[in-house]
Amino acid sequence: MFLKFLSAAIRRSTLLGVALGLLLASRAPANAAEFWLSTSAAGSPGLEAPAIGANPGEIFTLHLWGRPTPGDQLKNLSLNLVSSAAGVDFMDGAYVFSNTIDGSTDRFEYVRDSASTPVLTSEYTMGEVGAGSVDALYGINAFTLIPSAAYRGVGPGCSLAEPQCEIAADGEPAWRLATIGVRAVTPGAMVNLFLQVGDRGMTEHSIPTGDYDYDGTVDAADYAIWEDAFGTTGTSPADGSANAVVDVADYTVWRDHLGDAGVLGVAADVSVRFGLDSGGGLEPSYNALTDRGVTLGGDDPDAVITISSPSLSVPEPASLSLVLLLAAIHGRCRRPFAATR
Repeated sequence: MFLKFLSAAIRRSTLLGVALGLLLASRAPANAAEFWLSTSAAGSPGLEAPAIGANPGEIFTLHLWGRPTPGDQLKNLSLNLVSSAAGVDFMDGAYVFSNTIDGSTDRFEYVRDSASTPVLTSEYTMGEVGAGSVDALYGINAFTLIPSAAYRGVGPGCSLAEPQCEIAADGEPAWRLATIGVRAVTPGAMVNLFLQVGDRGMTEHSIPTGDYDYDGTVDAADYAIWEDAFGTTGTSPADGSANAVVDVADYTVWRDHLGDAGVLGVAADVSVRFGLDSGGGLEPSYNALTDRGVTLGGDDPDAVITISSPSLSVPEPASLSLVLLLAAIHGRCRRPFAATR
């Protein structure tokens, strides 16, 4: 009897393990850094490609979201935002990079936006876009020249109370990196927007297991993070065993990896994907070294902006009849000029 019970228990456990494995496999993230545009400042669904309708002259905000390759930390990044046609103006003075983690820690040493030196500006003004120029935003850059505990980068998970970081609806962490002001200019235009790898590429730093403060080294500071979080449930940097609770198992993870250090990679090692594939698959993979400033074939738009056309006023039938009647009366009342001799 006991053997039959044990056999049934093992069978149920095996089936549960297979089902869980299939579920995790279906949700496995792409092995690439990912970036996307959104009209949402919070509550990100994960990868998306918004379709936006706007009236001529309307101003709206695009939010740039991103995440590093799973398990890595994004240390330097460079992006472009380009248009497929004339019609929208990327508004100078309206680019803000979200760089602060807390009062003593930033993500990057330098960022380029509307408040930086040199200032980030788009290629053309609103007037030039109205005359047919195709606007673009080159060099959305963030980088760290001198490694320091004051500059943490992005990832691999949300730090405790880190602003502009959340678990997206797809179950993966997501960072709101920047906001971009956009003005709809040309009536009737439909403009596709594409993100690109910028001219400085990207680099990532591997984060060792047990590095709970994401500084690249497993040391005593990580033990302090674990100690402070002990007993908490849910998402936590100190959950090294990934069982949704900070417990003794996470101390064991830290102890087993004490002294380990991550490695700063090179741009050639970083793969990048942009936005959401319309067919439900994966967008093309860009190499952060060799695919700079280009849009690869098969890459779907990262946002589509449709600008309305002003409607023409058409007279009602009764009004039109009155206009025709008045025109006929006016024609009968006209007299030819007498010929002069």
